[in-house]
Amino acid sequence: MKTPSFAVLTMASVEKLPQKERITQFAELAGSGQRIFSSLGKLMFAISSNLTAKQTIFGVLQKAGVKKGTVSNASYASKVYELVRDSIFTEAEYDTFGHRDCVAIVKAISSGSARRLSTEELAIVVRDSKDFEPELACLYEHGITLAEKDAADKQAEADRIAAETAAAAPAPTPNPAAPVEPVKAAGTAPAPAPETPAPAAAADPVEPGKVMPFPTAEPTVEDFNKLVDTLEGLLIRMSPELQRQAADRLLALADIVTGLIAPKPGKKVAAVA
Repeated sequence: MKTPSFAVLTMASVEKLPQKERITQFAELAGSGQRIFSSLGKLMFAISSNLTAKQTIFGVLQKAGVKKGTVSNASYASKVYELVRDSIFTEAEYDTFGHRDCVAIVKAISSGSARRLSTEELAIVVRDSKDFEPELACLYEHGITLAEKDAADKQAEADRIAAETAAAAPAPTPNPAAPVEPVKAAGTAPAPAPETPAPAAAADPVEPGKVMPFPTAEPTVEDFNKLVDTLEGLLIRMSPELQRQAADRLLALADIVTGLIAPKPGKKVAAVA
């Protein structure tokens, strides 16, 4: 394996550095790492453009001792440099892209994206935000922008809370005194409300040994029916012994009624079916 042309810091040398210089060297190496990544993409783009029909970029670079993961990472930078070739980005813009940026750019214009961007749309998103990688990642995964995703998440949370609140609320207690509305078929007129019968007039109390006075000088059938209703109510409230005594009187009354409705002599009575 070929020895690197640059020296790697040893931990012994790092420990001897003051804290301020450690931070400075870290920033410098991070910047050089970015420059190295951009340079790898350009080199891979140029190498890929000059391969023979039997060669592959992975085969050529791995044969030169490059690890497979390094080749895979650099392939994203090489694909993004194709957009420089097509004048979508400038080379100066390309040089600012890190590995995550290049991965997000490639995925956003791939067929697997939930919302596949055109190269023109891609350029707008990249130039509208300093940190465009999360925006492109959201478009790739969900097909919507970060702002749209945030609004959708808030609405979903509000709907969830409303559903839980409704489920936890106690069911309304039915009012037994409230009338139940009958279900009416569509297009039919509402049924008239049933008439409430007027309460029966309370019978005047009858003193023992006295005859109940007639309400009018000329008795009517209505007067008679009221008296019969009163008798029936009294009979129900009596003890069994008193009911038997009252029954004798009622039977005598029944004989009178039978005589009143008996057919007159010579008049035929219709047979009862």
